[in-house]
Amino acid sequence: MKIFVSAYKNDMESEVCPTFGRAPLFLVVELEDGNVNKVTEVKNTNTSVARGAGISTAQLVVNGGCKVLITGNVGPNAFSMLDESGVKIFRAFGMKINDAIKSYIENRLDKITSAGGNRGRERFRRGKI
Repeated sequence: MKIFVSAYKNDMESEVCPTFGRAPLFLVVELEDGNVNKVTEVKNTNTSVARGAGISTAQLVVNGGCKVLITGNVGPNAFSMLDESGVKIFRAFGMKINDAIKSYIENRLDKITSAGGNRGRERFRRGKI
């Protein structure tokens, strides 16, 4: 199974990027029998587009054969495309990528069931409010 994780850098010890559409890159984590089998990097070419970053990035994830996405927030257009494509989306604020994968395997991540979400709470956690 392929899991896309929004990331700042190609390092399983780095923090999950809380943004989806403009995340610098994604780590594609392939699981086999509950263990990490392979990790590859996919650069997000939509980070500097003026409009439509979320929907374009959602297309990148869907085209990558992903069935699970771990991120922070997902906007309404991207959420609709991912949801209609059968991608399950999970929230992992402030977690290292390897901890988020472990939490996913242990069924301890919150599933994102609607667009938007906790943007204000995330900014508060990071001391930006």
